[in-house]
Amino acid sequence: MERFKAKIADEARSHADGELAEAKAEVRRLEAVNWRPEDWDHPPCHPSMAELWRSIGQVLLSQEYIGNEDLGERLDAARIKCPYGKLGTLWEDALSSDKSRKQKGAINLVTDIRKWVKKPGKNPALKRRQSKN
Repeated sequence: MERFKAKIADEARSHADGELAEAKAEVRRLEAVNWRPEDWDHPPCHPSMAELWRSIGQVLLSQEYIGNEDLGERLDAARIKCPYGKLGTLWEDALSSDKSRKQKGAINLVTDIRKWVKKPGKNPALKRRQSKN
């Protein structure tokens, strides 16, 4: 009988340990999903640009990876105005890899925001080297 009780106790501890590990993993997952830079409310930019930084940062944080052109499409769909280029320039164009459409200022802005939220983009020089191989 004592062996049986000990076995039941061991199984209960093992089950509880498994549930605890699952709960801890879920907490880590939720913390990662909800992570924001400490200065989220006051990004490292001019105060007039803070809302734009948070809006772009939110899109970047909403998924594992998003390329600049896809990011541009999302920003345009959300009707976030692009402050670069001629009046009415779309983010999709400003963040394009097409030299005739892209806006260096927009790309630099997104690069700075990517650093801020720790969601780096792909290195264009690296992509070129990989496509040659």
